[in-house]
Amino acid sequence: MKYIIYLFICLFFQVSAYAQISTFSNTINDEEDNTDVAYNIKMTKDKGFISTSFSYCKSEGAGCIVVVKTDSLGQLIWREIYTNPFAIEISNYQSLLLTEDDKIVMSGSIYESKDEYDLFIFMLDSQGDSLWMQQYGGVNRDSARGLRATPDGGYIVTGFTESFAQNERADVYLVKTDSLGNEEWSKTYGDVYGDMGISIEPDTDGGYVLGAYFESNSENTDRLGMIIKTDSLGEVLWQKQYGSIEKPHGPCLIQPSKFGGYFYVSSGDTIIQEEHFNQPRYVARLDNQGNTLWETYISLGAKKTAVGRIVELDDGSFVFCGFDENTGFEPLDFDPFGLIGKLSADGELLWLRKYAYLETVSPNMLIDIIPTEDGGFISSGVAVDTIGGVNNPNIWLLKVDDRGCLEPGCEDDVIITDIEEVGEENIVDGSRMLLYPNPATEQTAVYFKKQLATNAVLEVYDALGRWRQRYDLRVFQERQVLDLEALEVGTYLCVLKVQGKVVDRVRFLKGE
Repeated sequence: MKYIIYLFICLFFQVSAYAQISTFSNTINDEEDNTDVAYNIKMTKDKGFISTSFSYCKSEGAGCIVVVKTDSLGQLIWREIYTNPFAIEISNYQSLLLTEDDKIVMSGSIYESKDEYDLFIFMLDSQGDSLWMQQYGGVNRDSARGLRATPDGGYIVTGFTESFAQNERADVYLVKTDSLGNEEWSKTYGDVYGDMGISIEPDTDGGYVLGAYFESNSENTDRLGMIIKTDSLGEVLWQKQYGSIEKPHGPCLIQPSKFGGYFYVSSGDTIIQEEHFNQPRYVARLDNQGNTLWETYISLGAKKTAVGRIVELDDGSFVFCGFDENTGFEPLDFDPFGLIGKLSADGELLWLRKYAYLETVSPNMLIDIIPTEDGGFISSGVAVDTIGGVNNPNIWLLKVDDRGCLEPGCEDDVIITDIEEVGEENIVDGSRMLLYPNPATEQTAVYFKKQLATNAVLEVYDALGRWRQRYDLRVFQERQVLDLEALEVGTYLCVLKVQGKVVDRVRFLKGE
């Protein structure tokens, strides 16, 4: 039996509690061997969790929805399956809401046939019993991607429509409903080729901000991000395109920032579609007119990588999840591990950690993530047990502390990968660093492969992302000595910045 074990991965169903933050790594096994992929996770009032999964139900021979309720330690309380004769599915991590009294609201697509399906909004009570379902669309293919509650107690959902499209493919579709899901109004937005709404958010002015993409050619090879700002009735106030034909950003997720304006995330409306692998995830902070304040790419560098949901935290920093792998895509040769990372309020990568579920050999993916009230994070996804050559995908719930740790002392297991800064080629002439000796005790030196083309800064951070040292660098400088005597034994990150942008980084170990 093959086991994937990392130093910072907890044992099967092991739960630890330290610094007042509980942690666990659990799977929810399906006795019928259905295919369960947990797209969403929410916390309930009793400190437990609700997760929704798009599944393939073997007994029905069609796609179905699975909803699970767990306690605060990720142990299953109940599990319900919802089906229809053809198929029913949820789409991504913006398709689940909880009301103030823990009613469950979902959106997705319900199939009447292979070529005809509608958007739906589906409400359950807190025990998973159906309350109502409403469908929206026409005689062709219409599908939901993003769902949000509105200030008047209703709901707004976005996706795409072929039934009401004005172009040759599909248009962005926006539907506003009352509290029982009855349609109040709908709008479409489109260009020449295919367009799709990915996310929708109520804005502070009573209107909405919609994240979407549009196809720039008839071959569907380039998808450019787009933000549409509307008033309270869906009339367009402004819209902006992001990316270019040379560097398309892909589908766009947009959310209002806690500090005004918005933050924008791109590349993939669901993270397990193969065409979205190995596309750098674009992240930007925007002002209230959609103008870019800063931008960066997260590029994890493996053969197949994906970054899922990114959440803004109360201090302006961001936490994200996803997965990364370096092998093939065949079922028995697909060994990704889950990822959770953190960005600073300025978009710099602070830490990144890998996770794998002990009892599985392939694969492990994290798709949604939220902060928890105890200061940690919980992420949902899928762990696939392929022992014996049989794929058995199960819901995976991973709860970590505020440093991304499953066990105390994982702070040194920080994994830093490349971040490509926008416009880097205009800032520094190919400067890259070498650090020697490493490990070091009293001193080490940073060597630059090419002379610096401008003034720069070296900064040293500890494994928790705390700033420790700064060195100002001159134009044409080739070497900088680092004084390590004041640093404790441990792992550190040396970061090279030019005009405030990170252009290189290297880890080193301070020894005894």
